[in-house]
Amino acid sequence: MVWHPTGLFIHISNPAQISNRVLSQCCPSVEWIGDFDDHAQQYRWGSVPTSHISLNPEHPFPLARAINDFLEQNQYAPGQALLITDQEKDLIDAVWCHVRVVFVGSSITGETFPDAWCPNVAALTTWPQHQFVGELRSEDWHSKGGLLIRELRPANYSANAILWGTGRYFAKNDPRSDIHLLTKRLLLLKSWRQGVIDPALIHIMRDSLAIIEHNSPPFTMITAIPPKPRSPDRLGTLLRQAFPEDTRVHTSLIHITRPMEKQSQLGRTARKDNVADAYRLSASSLGGQRILVVDDIVTTGATLSVVAMQLEQCGADVTCLALAVDQHSDSESTRRLPCPSNSCDGHMVIKLNRASFRPFWGCTNYARGCNKTLDYRSGINGYLQLFPSSAIIKDWDLPF
Repeated sequence: MVWHPTGLFIHISNPAQISNRVLSQCCPSVEWIGDFDDHAQQYRWGSVPTSHISLNPEHPFPLARAINDFLEQNQYAPGQALLITDQEKDLIDAVWCHVRVVFVGSSITGETFPDAWCPNVAALTTWPQHQFVGELRSEDWHSKGGLLIRELRPANYSANAILWGTGRYFAKNDPRSDIHLLTKRLLLLKSWRQGVIDPALIHIMRDSLAIIEHNSPPFTMITAIPPKPRSPDRLGTLLRQAFPEDTRVHTSLIHITRPMEKQSQLGRTARKDNVADAYRLSASSLGGQRILVVDDIVTTGATLSVVAMQLEQCGADVTCLALAVDQHSDSESTRRLPCPSNSCDGHMVIKLNRASFRPFWGCTNYARGCNKTLDYRSGINGYLQLFPSSAIIKDWDLPF
């Protein structure tokens, strides 16, 4: 998303590391700063007004509550604010207070990921290029930069293979799903029956392969999790259209042996049981092969783990790539962009044109006859100005 924050929250161990030069290049349009350091008065970034914000350690989400109160008191929209943090626990708080977040650090051990991930403070000057490649290419197929979510270890993933992700996925109950283009593109892929695959996904696949192979030997085989019986081979088609002349693509290497329930309808333990012994390989000996296995969305990692371990048992050196990592957040929000029609009670969400794959905003009441639309940029600008309800954060203050 092409976006310039007007407000900045800074929560890092040593705020003095963020110099005026870093700040001016990181957020050239910033008009105010909130700092959580007890010695905030020592840090002044040029002429930008800086406020010290106190945290209540007794609150279950201290940072979220503090940010929420600060935004309310000053009538700032959370969509205009950016949080810079080097503390992983803040990633969950950021979900609850609806601000975008840049994480500064070398590793993330949990399953919640930021909007951008910088290895150090110096990299903040180019933080938009440190967004995930799947999310960048979903916005602009020809954009530059981007990184992969690296070395994922979801709950049911026990294979030795390194698991990468191109970006995040937000389920329908997460308010971020309304505006997240990679999520929308993957949902459209799941309904694909035939014809051309979304060009954005093709660019994501090509660029992700290039990133992985940049610092490792090239793969000898590229394959994908196969479709369920009587379903079109969406991932296989994506690979064939992304690499039409690449003889390394082998979409018939993995097969399903029996019917399975939909993983999306199962809990974590049931997902693991659902895929046990559900796949077989068309080859029994894969010694010396370097194989990339592609899946669309990884939640617990059960499917990729089962397939990767079978390939490893046949002697292959395996790497896995998920087009997106499910963030399975329980966040709630009333931040909805209302339909422009005064007679409609629906709200606007991002949709994709099925012919051009270009994004636009359409009403949730389209099936009931409301055909109101907004162009993509106008909808984004309107959404970022919205003020969500703070009831979710304040509910934690109620006595039990």
